[in-house]
Amino acid sequence: MKIPHSSFRLACVAAWLCVFALSTAHAAAPLNGVDPFIHRIYASYTLNGPGIPLSGEGAKPFLTPSLRQLVDRDQQLLHGEAGVLDADPLCACQDFDIRKLDGIAKRPDSTYGRTNVDVTFHNLGRVQTIELTLIKTGDGWRIDDIGYSGMPSIRQALTEEVEQLGHAQ
Repeated sequence: MKIPHSSFRLACVAAWLCVFALSTAHAAAPLNGVDPFIHRIYASYTLNGPGIPLSGEGAKPFLTPSLRQLVDRDQQLLHGEAGVLDADPLCACQDFDIRKLDGIAKRPDSTYGRTNVDVTFHNLGRVQTIELTLIKTGDGWRIDDIGYSGMPSIRQALTEEVEQLGHAQ
């Protein structure tokens, strides 16, 4: 049985569209769940809210293990002093009253399971944008780095501080 030429072309185009659709759906997958994760974090930053813990077991639902270990090591070496974390890096502040997020802009990284997110909000009358680097783990999205005006990378600043404090001992 001979297949008409136009039917063959149509079948090829349909197959190509299916492959394309599946590949783009797979590429977009790491962004699923980013918005709820961000909203869950910032829901704790209302007036008299607790914020989120940046160290210890309480930080597990929010930070990657490597960033959590870096924060824990920094705090251990500081013996109660503030150091790099003299303000909460998730709001670049010490006091907060974030009532709503003004924007969540996602910029996917070329690495699968990694994305950069700019979170913009009003805090006590001031507009603030925080850049989060998120990594998809088996437990969901986790923060791997935080940046804001004057502090482009909390990970880098903590690493440098830990190295300096480690050499001073």
